[in-house]
Amino acid sequence: MLASPKIRTGTYADFHANNATRGIVYLPTTSYSEMNEWTLPMPAAGIYSSLLASEKAAGRGDLHRPFMRGGIWRNFLTRYPEANWMHKRMQGLSARLAEIPQPPQALTDVLYRAQANDAYWHGLFGGLYLPHLRRAVWNNIVALEAKLDAIKARPATVTVDLDFDGKNELITHTPALQLIIRDDGLAAAHELSSYPLCHNFGDTLRRYHEHYHDRIAHGPSSSEHAGDGIASAHDIVRFKHPVSAEDIVPDTLPRALWLDDLDGNSLNDYRLSRPDGLQFERPASQKLRPGRVDRNSHLATQRPGRPAFCNPHSPRHAQL
Repeated sequence: MLASPKIRTGTYADFHANNATRGIVYLPTTSYSEMNEWTLPMPAAGIYSSLLASEKAAGRGDLHRPFMRGGIWRNFLTRYPEANWMHKRMQGLSARLAEIPQPPQALTDVLYRAQANDAYWHGLFGGLYLPHLRRAVWNNIVALEAKLDAIKARPATVTVDLDFDGKNELITHTPALQLIIRDDGLAAAHELSSYPLCHNFGDTLRRYHEHYHDRIAHGPSSSEHAGDGIASAHDIVRFKHPVSAEDIVPDTLPRALWLDDLDGNSLNDYRLSRPDGLQFERPASQKLRPGRVDRNSHLATQRPGRPAFCNPHSPRHAQL
């Protein structure tokens, strides 16, 4: 290609320097059309999908498709708090790395690996839903943070709204572990990272209602394709193993670590009582750091690392 007399390569800057502008154009954020559908939440995604299908059936699909854009890529960060948390953790480390004059290339490489886009969204081939993709990003996030801490130490405990969701996170760490608890009423750990292992044990994903789940009830699509050409991968429904309606019931709570349950009901009314001590309380009970005992909350240690508290007004225990 480079040897062809008909093709000349160059940068945008070179072209701009040697050619007069032919007008102004502002480019929107955009992507291929299927992503604009996947990034929408329910029920908007279902409505948008039905609109596209009806226009296609009426023979107006190609004519009207440019004006039916759907969502934008950043909607993935609002749809999936897990992706947003991973993204904001990566951005925070990127900002710390930028503060270092001439940072080592090795650290920049780790940051770039943490920015691999596949794990921050999902499409036809899983993306965010694939644990090994998220794990690879988290491996590099945790590894980079450990290296940055070795260069410049940070406070052992801080409170900050790191992911900009309006709820503070309590971040406490040692050279070996980092624990992050969100002040969202659950008093549960949303991240538990091991620096020696470069692993986040809180890397989970709750089950969400996706609009394409509605197609599961119809079973696998027929191998026969009506029309010219071959069937689009986006129109094919196949199961690697049987999937029932019970398998896709959405979770009502995030899959955080140490969620409390009392008499079959989730406890979500904790409030932070001591910002400096990672202590939460709710009516007649408290949730404390391991190793601490509070007579009023009847805290008892069942086994190392597994403290439990009991509500003096209930015969049942809630475990941490």
